[in-house]
Amino acid sequence: MPAPRRAAGSGAAPEPPKKRKAGQQSHTNKALTARAIEIVASREDVRDAVAWCASTGQGAKAAMRTGNFPHATLGKVRQALLQGSTACDRDHHLQILTNLERIRVAEWALACADNHKPQGNAAISEKIREVLRARHAANKKRKYGKGCVRLNKCETQAVNSQGVLSHTFFSHFYAWCRAKEVGIELGVIGDPRRVLNADETPQPLDMAQKGRKAKVAKRQGSAVRTSDTENKETLTVNMCWDLSGFNYGVQLVTKRKTLSDDMLIAAPAGARQFDDKIDLAHLQLRSCLISRTKEGIQTEESFIHSIFKGSRRVGHPTERS
Repeated sequence: MPAPRRAAGSGAAPEPPKKRKAGQQSHTNKALTARAIEIVASREDVRDAVAWCASTGQGAKAAMRTGNFPHATLGKVRQALLQGSTACDRDHHLQILTNLERIRVAEWALACADNHKPQGNAAISEKIREVLRARHAANKKRKYGKGCVRLNKCETQAVNSQGVLSHTFFSHFYAWCRAKEVGIELGVIGDPRRVLNADETPQPLDMAQKGRKAKVAKRQGSAVRTSDTENKETLTVNMCWDLSGFNYGVQLVTKRKTLSDDMLIAAPAGARQFDDKIDLAHLQLRSCLISRTKEGIQTEESFIHSIFKGSRRVGHPTERS
Protein backbone atom coordinates (compact mmCIF):
# COMPACT_ATOMS: atom_id res chain seq x y z
CA MET A 1 0.00 0.00 0.00
CA PRO A 2 1.27 3.52 -0.76
CA ALA A 3 2.46 5.52 2.23
CA PRO A 4 -0.21 7.80 3.74
CA ARG A 5 -0.14 11.37 2.50
CA ARG A 6 0.90 14.19 4.77
CA ALA A 7 -1.78 16.57 5.98
CA ALA A 8 -2.18 19.81 4.07
CA GLY A 9 -0.15 22.69 5.48
CA SER A 10 2.10 20.44 7.54
CA GLY A 11 5.15 22.17 6.06
CA ALA A 12 7.18 18.95 6.18
CA ALA A 13 9.25 18.24 3.11
CA PRO A 14 8.35 15.07 1.19
CA GLU A 15 10.59 12.10 1.77
CA PRO A 16 12.97 11.53 -1.14
CA PRO A 17 12.40 8.26 -3.01
CA LYS A 18 14.69 5.44 -1.98
CA LYS A 19 17.34 4.50 -4.51
CA ARG A 20 17.66 0.88 -5.51
CA LYS A 21 21.08 -0.67 -5.09
CA ALA A 22 22.51 -2.38 -8.12
CA GLY A 23 22.73 -6.16 -8.09
CA GLN A 24 20.20 -6.78 -5.31
CA GLN A 25 17.57 -8.91 -7.08
CA SER A 26 15.73 -6.00 -8.69
CA HIS A 27 13.72 -8.37 -10.90
CA THR A 28 12.00 -10.48 -8.24
CA ASN A 29 8.24 -10.20 -7.73
CA LYS A 30 8.81 -8.51 -4.38
CA ALA A 31 11.16 -5.92 -5.84
CA LEU A 32 8.94 -5.27 -8.87
CA THR A 33 5.87 -4.86 -6.66
CA ALA A 34 7.67 -2.44 -4.34
CA ARG A 35 8.84 -0.43 -7.33
CA ALA A 36 5.33 -0.44 -8.81
CA ILE A 37 3.88 0.86 -5.54
CA GLU A 38 6.34 3.77 -5.69
CA ILE A 39 5.49 4.51 -9.32
CA VAL A 40 1.73 4.31 -8.78
CA ALA A 41 1.93 6.60 -5.73
CA SER A 42 4.09 9.08 -7.66
CA ARG A 43 1.77 9.15 -10.68
CA GLU A 44 -1.32 9.55 -8.52
CA ASP A 45 0.27 12.51 -6.73
CA VAL A 46 1.36 14.09 -10.03
CA ARG A 47 -2.16 13.68 -11.39
CA ASP A 48 -3.68 15.19 -8.25
CA ALA A 49 -1.17 18.08 -8.33
CA VAL A 50 -2.09 18.86 -11.94
CA ALA A 51 -5.77 18.83 -11.00
CA TRP A 52 -5.01 21.17 -8.06
CA CYS A 53 -3.18 23.57 -10.39
CA ALA A 54 -6.10 23.56 -12.82
CA SER A 55 -8.63 24.28 -10.09
CA THR A 56 -6.63 27.02 -8.34
CA GLY A 57 -4.88 28.60 -11.32
CA GLN A 58 -1.49 28.34 -9.62
CA GLY A 59 1.70 26.70 -10.79
CA ALA A 60 3.73 23.62 -9.97
CA LYS A 61 5.82 25.32 -7.28
CA ALA A 62 2.70 26.38 -5.38
CA ALA A 63 1.35 22.82 -5.58
CA MET A 64 4.55 21.38 -4.14
CA ARG A 65 4.62 23.95 -1.32
CA THR A 66 1.27 22.67 -0.05
CA GLY A 67 2.87 19.39 0.99
CA ASN A 68 -0.19 17.45 -0.19
CA PHE A 69 1.69 15.54 -2.88
CA PRO A 70 4.67 13.91 -1.15
CA HIS A 71 5.34 11.35 -3.88
CA ALA A 72 5.45 13.89 -6.71
CA THR A 73 8.42 15.96 -7.81
CA LEU A 74 8.47 19.49 -9.17
CA GLY A 75 9.89 18.33 -12.51
CA LYS A 76 7.22 15.67 -13.02
CA VAL A 77 4.41 18.08 -12.19
CA ARG A 78 5.81 20.64 -14.64
CA GLN A 79 6.15 17.99 -17.32
CA ALA A 80 2.56 16.84 -16.75
CA LEU A 81 1.33 20.44 -17.00
CA LEU A 82 3.13 20.86 -20.33
CA GLN A 83 1.69 17.58 -21.69
CA GLY A 84 -1.80 18.35 -20.48
CA SER A 85 -3.67 16.96 -17.50
CA THR A 86 -3.50 13.18 -17.21
CA ALA A 87 -7.03 11.82 -17.21
CA CYS A 88 -8.22 10.21 -14.02
CA ASP A 89 -8.76 6.91 -15.85
CA ARG A 90 -5.02 6.17 -16.14
CA ASP A 91 -1.82 6.80 -14.23
CA HIS A 92 0.18 7.80 -17.31
CA HIS A 93 -0.78 9.33 -20.65
CA LEU A 94 0.96 6.48 -22.54
CA GLN A 95 -0.35 3.68 -20.34
CA ILE A 96 -1.81 0.68 -22.20
CA LEU A 97 -5.37 0.15 -20.89
CA THR A 98 -7.13 2.39 -18.45
CA ASN A 99 -6.90 1.56 -14.76
CA LEU A 100 -10.36 -0.03 -14.80
CA GLU A 101 -9.56 -2.06 -17.92
CA ARG A 102 -6.36 -3.34 -16.34
CA ILE A 103 -8.22 -4.47 -13.24
CA ARG A 104 -10.83 -6.23 -15.38
CA VAL A 105 -8.21 -8.04 -17.49
CA ALA A 106 -6.40 -9.17 -14.34
CA GLU A 107 -9.65 -10.41 -12.78
CA TRP A 108 -10.46 -12.29 -16.02
CA ALA A 109 -7.04 -13.99 -15.92
CA LEU A 110 -7.51 -14.92 -12.27
CA ALA A 111 -11.01 -16.29 -12.97
CA CYS A 112 -9.54 -18.50 -15.71
CA ALA A 113 -6.87 -19.74 -13.30
CA ASP A 114 -9.49 -20.47 -10.63
CA ASN A 115 -11.39 -22.59 -13.19
CA HIS A 116 -8.20 -24.58 -13.92
CA LYS A 117 -7.77 -22.91 -17.33
CA PRO A 118 -4.82 -20.57 -16.73
CA GLN A 119 -3.96 -18.18 -19.55
CA GLY A 120 -0.47 -17.31 -20.73
CA ASN A 121 0.82 -13.96 -21.95
CA ALA A 122 -0.24 -14.77 -25.52
CA ALA A 123 -3.91 -15.21 -24.54
CA ILE A 124 -3.78 -12.17 -22.26
CA SER A 125 -2.29 -10.11 -25.12
CA GLU A 126 -5.21 -11.09 -27.32
CA LYS A 127 -7.63 -10.21 -24.52
CA ILE A 128 -6.01 -6.77 -24.22
CA ARG A 129 -6.39 -6.18 -27.98
CA GLU A 130 -10.03 -7.26 -27.68
CA VAL A 131 -10.61 -4.68 -24.91
CA LEU A 132 -8.90 -1.93 -26.89
CA ARG A 133 -10.91 -2.70 -30.04
CA ALA A 134 -14.12 -2.63 -28.00
CA ARG A 135 -13.23 0.78 -26.56
CA HIS A 136 -12.36 2.13 -30.02
CA ALA A 137 -15.70 0.88 -31.40
CA ALA A 138 -17.55 2.47 -28.48
CA ASN A 139 -15.74 5.77 -29.09
CA LYS A 140 -16.77 5.76 -32.77
CA LYS A 141 -20.36 4.97 -31.85
CA ARG A 142 -20.39 7.95 -29.47
CA LYS A 143 -18.57 10.08 -32.09
CA TYR A 144 -15.73 10.70 -29.65
CA GLY A 145 -17.99 12.78 -27.45
CA LYS A 146 -17.72 13.56 -23.77
CA GLY A 147 -16.42 10.72 -21.65
CA CYS A 148 -14.64 8.91 -24.48
CA VAL A 149 -11.09 7.72 -23.86
CA ARG A 150 -9.14 7.75 -27.08
CA LEU A 151 -6.48 5.16 -27.82
CA ASN A 152 -3.03 6.61 -27.18
CA LYS A 153 0.04 5.90 -29.32
CA CYS A 154 1.07 2.78 -27.36
CA GLU A 155 -2.46 1.37 -27.41
CA THR A 156 -2.71 1.90 -31.18
CA GLN A 157 0.56 0.03 -31.65
CA ALA A 158 -0.69 -2.79 -29.43
CA VAL A 159 -3.93 -3.15 -31.42
CA ASN A 160 -2.06 -3.27 -34.73
CA SER A 161 0.55 -5.73 -33.45
CA GLN A 162 0.38 -9.50 -33.57
CA GLY A 163 1.52 -12.11 -31.08
CA VAL A 164 2.59 -11.49 -27.50
CA LEU A 165 3.05 -8.01 -26.10
CA SER A 166 6.50 -7.15 -24.83
CA HIS A 167 8.06 -8.70 -21.74
CA THR A 168 8.57 -5.17 -20.37
CA PHE A 169 4.86 -4.45 -20.59
CA PHE A 170 3.89 -7.63 -18.72
CA SER A 171 6.49 -7.19 -15.98
CA HIS A 172 5.08 -3.71 -15.35
CA PHE A 173 1.47 -4.86 -15.78
CA TYR A 174 1.65 -7.63 -13.16
CA ALA A 175 3.53 -5.38 -10.74
CA TRP A 176 1.00 -2.57 -11.29
CA CYS A 177 -1.88 -4.98 -10.51
CA ARG A 178 -0.20 -6.11 -7.30
CA ALA A 179 0.32 -2.47 -6.35
CA LYS A 180 -3.46 -2.07 -6.78
CA GLU A 181 -3.95 -5.06 -4.43
CA VAL A 182 -4.84 -7.55 -7.18
CA GLY A 183 -2.86 -10.70 -6.35
CA ILE A 184 -1.66 -11.87 -9.76
CA GLU A 185 1.69 -13.18 -10.91
CA LEU A 186 3.25 -15.46 -13.50
CA GLY A 187 3.66 -19.06 -12.39
CA VAL A 188 4.89 -22.37 -13.74
CA ILE A 189 4.36 -26.01 -12.80
CA GLY A 190 7.18 -26.42 -10.33
CA ASP A 191 7.05 -30.24 -10.20
CA PRO A 192 5.54 -31.99 -13.26
CA ARG A 193 5.23 -35.18 -11.22
CA ARG A 194 2.44 -33.49 -9.24
CA VAL A 195 0.18 -33.31 -12.33
CA LEU A 196 -1.56 -36.57 -13.28
CA ASN A 197 -3.40 -37.55 -16.43
CA ALA A 198 -5.49 -40.74 -16.54
CA ASP A 199 -7.42 -42.39 -19.34
CA GLU A 200 -9.49 -45.55 -19.59
CA THR A 201 -10.77 -47.92 -22.24
CA PRO A 202 -13.23 -50.87 -22.25
CA GLN A 203 -11.88 -54.39 -22.69
CA PRO A 204 -14.32 -57.22 -23.66
CA LEU A 205 -13.72 -60.48 -21.82
CA ASP A 206 -15.83 -63.32 -23.19
CA MET A 207 -16.38 -62.46 -26.87
CA ALA A 208 -14.90 -65.78 -27.95
CA GLN A 209 -14.15 -66.47 -31.63
CA LYS A 210 -14.55 -70.21 -31.23
CA GLY A 211 -16.81 -72.49 -29.24
CA ARG A 212 -20.17 -71.61 -27.73
CA LYS A 213 -21.26 -68.00 -28.25
CA ALA A 214 -24.02 -66.12 -26.50
CA LYS A 215 -27.00 -65.51 -28.78
CA VAL A 216 -29.28 -62.49 -29.08
CA ALA A 217 -32.46 -61.89 -31.08
CA LYS A 218 -31.93 -60.00 -34.37
CA ARG A 219 -33.67 -59.15 -37.63
CA GLN A 220 -33.48 -61.94 -40.22
CA GLY A 221 -30.68 -61.37 -42.71
CA SER A 222 -28.93 -58.68 -40.65
CA ALA A 223 -25.80 -58.89 -38.55
CA VAL A 224 -25.43 -58.33 -34.81
CA ARG A 225 -23.64 -54.98 -34.53
CA THR A 226 -24.28 -53.96 -30.92
CA SER A 227 -22.74 -55.68 -27.95
CA ASP A 228 -24.16 -55.40 -24.46
CA THR A 229 -24.33 -57.35 -21.24
CA GLU A 230 -26.40 -60.06 -22.97
CA ASN A 231 -23.59 -61.23 -25.21
CA LYS A 232 -20.37 -60.00 -23.64
CA GLU A 233 -18.77 -58.77 -20.45
CA THR A 234 -16.49 -55.76 -20.33
CA LEU A 235 -14.06 -54.53 -17.76
CA THR A 236 -12.50 -51.06 -17.68
CA VAL A 237 -8.74 -50.64 -18.10
CA ASN A 238 -7.37 -47.43 -16.60
CA MET A 239 -3.80 -46.11 -16.73
CA CYS A 240 -2.34 -42.95 -15.23
CA TRP A 241 0.77 -40.90 -16.01
CA ASP A 242 2.26 -37.74 -14.59
CA LEU A 243 3.79 -34.96 -16.69
CA SER A 244 7.29 -36.39 -16.24
CA GLY A 245 6.15 -39.53 -18.11
CA PHE A 246 5.98 -41.84 -15.09
CA ASN A 247 3.29 -44.53 -15.34
CA TYR A 248 1.42 -45.39 -12.13
CA GLY A 249 0.53 -48.93 -13.17
CA VAL A 250 -2.70 -50.48 -14.41
CA GLN A 251 -6.15 -50.49 -12.86
CA LEU A 252 -8.79 -53.03 -13.89
CA VAL A 253 -12.41 -52.28 -12.99
CA THR A 254 -14.82 -55.21 -13.06
CA LYS A 255 -18.12 -56.24 -11.53
CA ARG A 256 -16.97 -59.79 -10.89
CA LYS A 257 -16.59 -61.11 -7.36
CA THR A 258 -14.11 -63.81 -8.40
CA LEU A 259 -11.51 -64.09 -11.16
CA SER A 260 -11.57 -66.83 -13.79
CA ASP A 261 -9.22 -68.22 -16.42
CA ASP A 262 -10.70 -66.06 -19.19
CA MET A 263 -9.13 -63.01 -17.49
CA LEU A 264 -5.64 -64.56 -17.69
CA ILE A 265 -3.34 -64.72 -20.65
CA ALA A 266 0.07 -66.29 -21.02
CA ALA A 267 2.72 -63.57 -21.06
CA PRO A 268 5.22 -63.61 -23.99
CA ALA A 269 8.66 -64.95 -23.22
CA GLY A 270 10.83 -62.36 -21.51
CA ALA A 271 7.94 -60.01 -20.76
CA ARG A 272 7.93 -58.19 -17.44
CA GLN A 273 5.24 -59.17 -14.97
CA PHE A 274 3.43 -57.22 -12.28
CA ASP A 275 5.54 -57.29 -9.13
CA ASP A 276 4.61 -53.97 -7.46
CA LYS A 277 8.12 -52.65 -8.00
CA ILE A 278 9.18 -49.22 -9.24
CA ASP A 279 11.10 -49.34 -12.51
CA LEU A 280 12.86 -45.98 -12.82
CA ALA A 281 14.66 -47.04 -16.01
CA HIS A 282 11.29 -47.37 -17.78
CA LEU A 283 9.46 -44.75 -15.65
CA GLN A 284 6.75 -47.10 -14.45
CA LEU A 285 5.23 -48.84 -11.46
CA ARG A 286 4.77 -52.52 -12.32
CA SER A 287 1.50 -52.83 -10.46
CA CYS A 288 -2.01 -54.01 -11.29
CA LEU A 289 -4.92 -52.95 -9.11
CA ILE A 290 -8.27 -54.73 -9.53
CA SER A 291 -11.28 -52.68 -8.42
CA ARG A 292 -14.83 -54.02 -8.20
CA THR A 293 -17.86 -51.82 -8.93
CA LYS A 294 -21.52 -52.60 -9.44
CA GLU A 295 -21.53 -52.23 -13.25
CA GLY A 296 -17.85 -52.78 -13.93
CA ILE A 297 -17.29 -49.14 -14.88
CA GLN A 298 -15.13 -46.50 -13.26
CA THR A 299 -16.68 -44.53 -10.43
CA GLU A 300 -15.42 -41.60 -8.40
CA GLU A 301 -14.72 -43.90 -5.47
CA SER A 302 -12.77 -46.46 -7.51
CA PHE A 303 -10.76 -43.74 -9.29
CA ILE A 304 -9.74 -42.03 -6.04
CA HIS A 305 -8.88 -45.45 -4.63
CA SER A 306 -6.55 -46.15 -7.56
CA ILE A 307 -4.79 -42.78 -7.25
CA PHE A 308 -4.38 -43.27 -3.51
CA LYS A 309 -2.99 -46.78 -3.90
CA GLY A 310 -0.62 -45.68 -6.68
CA SER A 311 0.71 -42.74 -4.71
CA ARG A 312 1.17 -44.93 -1.62
CA ARG A 313 3.22 -47.43 -3.61
CA VAL A 314 5.32 -44.78 -5.34
CA GLY A 315 5.74 -42.58 -2.28
CA HIS A 316 6.49 -38.88 -2.29
CA PRO A 317 7.72 -37.74 -5.74
CA THR A 318 11.04 -36.57 -4.29
CA GLU A 319 11.77 -40.13 -3.17
CA ARG A 320 12.15 -41.24 -6.77
CA SER A 321 14.17 -38.26 -8.04
